Amino acid sequence: MQNTKERYDFFRLCFPGIIRREQTVIELLNRDDMTALERREQGELTGILLYSGNIVYLFCVHPDHRHQGIGSTLLSAAEEEIQKAGYNEIRFCDGNGYLTPGVPIDFSTYEENSGFFSRRGYVHDWGGDTCVDMQTPLDDIPAFPYHIGTQTVTRDGITYLIRFADEKDLPGILACVGDGWPDFSKYYRETDRYKGTGQDRVLLAEDPSGTVLGTLMISCEGEKRGVGSVGCTVTRQSVQRRGIATALVCAGTSYLKEQGLETAYLGYTYSDIIPMYGRAGYKVSMSYMMAVKTFK
Repeated sequence: MQNTKERYDFFRLCFPGIIRREQTVIELLNRDDMTALERREQGELTGILLYSGNIVYLFCVHPDHRHQGIGSTLLSAAEEEIQKAGYNEIRFCDGNGYLTPGVPIDFSTYEENSGFFSRRGYVHDWGGDTCVDMQTPLDDIPAFPYHIGTQTVTRDGITYLIRFADEKDLPGILACVGDGWPDFSKYYRETDRYKGTGQDRVLLAEDPSGTVLGTLMISCEGEKRGVGSVGCTVTRQSVQRRGIATALVCAGTSYLKEQGLETAYLGYTYSDIIPMYGRAGYKVSMSYMMAVKTFK
């Protein structure tokens, strides 16, 4: 456990701009399938690379020990071991869980580091798409015209009510998610989100017939004190690009402000929906290089 705490603290030190739930970080650090490569100076951890299979989950160097060859040494060692294990590539994305979904390349506290990987033969594996985190200070958001549970919205010929979901709504929500973005179904099946007693809740947009048109997840201080999050936004294909997702995000973000939180956050989103979150005041706070290198 002591080793886990040291690595957890090191992760927080090296990546101050990353918002990740403490339990998520610790569970990944404790996984039995992880191999750790470390560098130390007089017993102090100065660099670490954590990988499983051919996926790198954590790679960072102490801020006071950068530009001394520690990162290059760790990465070269990992490449050699992964290649010897029979893999033809090494990846910084697409793992079983993540601490960072790729290589962070847009920090406010230190310089862009994608060049370090590019010089070593890594490429961004998502083509023209970008993976980003977004944030907004809740003091800065305007008074959105969307309210939870009290006001029907009519827009573009569609009428719906935004409200919190409970367990009886689960079949309709799964139908909506299965139609709009099936990959999120596993998250919406977590029944604790529908009890209305925890930090995680589900928001939905429902038409007069009771059909769920769109849905959104909200978390209050699930990742960090003073920070709430929205995400996993889905609308049915037949009503996409009609403002329902934006209305859900605006209503959810207003709710976070009403809870007295300071910052709203969403992680691991995609370049094509940045404008939708932007309409609710969110700005890109972190970009990621989904770095991959093929061995010759």
